[in-house]
Amino acid sequence: MKPVYHISPEHGFLNDPNGLAKFRGEFHAFYQWLPEVTPRGPKRWRHCVSKDLIHWNDVGSSLEPTQWYEKDGCYSGSGVVDRDRYYLFYTGNVRDEQGGRESFQCAAVSQDGRQFIKLGPVVRRPRAYTPHFRDPKVWRKEGHWWMLVGAQTQELTGNAALFRSEDLLHWCWMGNALAPDLDLGYMCECPDLLEVDGKEFLMVSRQSEQGPCPLALAGRMDYPRGRFCTAGPGVPLDEGMDFYAPQSFTDEAGRRLLFGWVRGMLRISSASPPPGRAGSTA
Repeated sequence: MKPVYHISPEHGFLNDPNGLAKFRGEFHAFYQWLPEVTPRGPKRWRHCVSKDLIHWNDVGSSLEPTQWYEKDGCYSGSGVVDRDRYYLFYTGNVRDEQGGRESFQCAAVSQDGRQFIKLGPVVRRPRAYTPHFRDPKVWRKEGHWWMLVGAQTQELTGNAALFRSEDLLHWCWMGNALAPDLDLGYMCECPDLLEVDGKEFLMVSRQSEQGPCPLALAGRMDYPRGRFCTAGPGVPLDEGMDFYAPQSFTDEAGRRLLFGWVRGMLRISSASPPPGRAGSTA
């Protein structure tokens, strides 16, 4: 059952693709990983590299939950290259004995694309959101760095928090990127802003009572106002849940490349899970 073409682990549980970038002549793709086949536990980032996007080399686990701000998992995020350094942004998940949680948006940096030095939390959760606040997506536009974070508002609705920075380390909250009257369920995960053929799309993985669904909203980012102006309702990227948590990046040739989590292999009996793998990244 092991996929031949897709990225998949030799053992354990895989989900969201993370940290995508082209750095020093290699494509880098990370994914959330657990050594055992279970969707719960202190997730970490597994790291793969490729020259051609087809043949991938597993270079091990790059982000392990070893610090206080990530002790219960290094959750999803993105990667950018700046001044010959490779930055990763991810969510540090922290739980207490009563089952409560807190989340921190964290950074790590590398000069060689292999060893990453953790820089700690760079964004703390604004009071406008519940602790369901994760999956930072970072990009550069109009002379600034921008970050979207998937969020649940205090009104228990989904949205994406927008931040701006000059140096990738100090961030200013700009507010909600999306209008409150959109149908975004009770939580938006894995936000991403991408441009294709001159058109802009904001993608979120919406969680609702009807189940999770990745959405693409067409529109335009108004950077001075810090708002994404939608041109209509979101369009599902996949209604069968075989493609979730998509993340994109632009390579050196200017191509926009999109990776997603193929999670259909999770449709197995929880009473007798087979050994091996769960899911793959396409």
